[in-house]
Amino acid sequence: MIRAVLFDMDGVLINSEELWHSIEPEILRTIVPEWNEALQKHITGMSSRGVYAYLCAEHGVTESFSVFEGRYRAAAKRIYGKEGALYPGVREALVMASKDGRKIAICSSSPTAWIQMMVEHLNIKDCFDAVVSADRIGGKGKPAPDVYLLTCQTLAVKPAECIAIEDSRNGIASAKAAGIFTYGYLNGFNTLEDLANADAIITDFAQIEWNKQ
Repeated sequence: MIRAVLFDMDGVLINSEELWHSIEPEILRTIVPEWNEALQKHITGMSSRGVYAYLCAEHGVTESFSVFEGRYRAAAKRIYGKEGALYPGVREALVMASKDGRKIAICSSSPTAWIQMMVEHLNIKDCFDAVVSADRIGGKGKPAPDVYLLTCQTLAVKPAECIAIEDSRNGIASAKAAGIFTYGYLNGFNTLEDLANADAIITDFAQIEWNKQ
């Protein structure tokens, strides 16, 4: 029986991936001049610390994390506090997810401050039993399973009692590694994203089997 529904934030609840797609490459080209679309695919779904670690390892970036993170702060305020919008059907999905006593959580690689901006801006703060960010585990975000395992622990449920909804290869890898049944969500923007490892792929939240055994 499903006791909890775990939502990724970016690209699942809010159209932030589209907004980041236009803003983030500009930020990264100031650090890695050769940054391009092909490289961008490697970091989709990663936490900011994960992106930083990737850039240091693969592109020899040497600036401090605090300087790197500062580059993202203004963009995050714009995306999560002003311009971002919920995907169609999200509010209805949150109602369905909460039926029959199921718990609901956000499980995201994004910093807690960004998640809080989003839930307050879009007036969905009270819909969740828990909000879990990778910054609670030192920024070790997806594709590692840690943030999903922490979410299960926070909700006092087993991974096998949950379903997760993800829009990226890294997110799906994270949830699957934690032992969670995972829906890959095609949101209209991520059509080229590799969601093949998801247990099922949906284009609409109405396709989710909330009572899946």
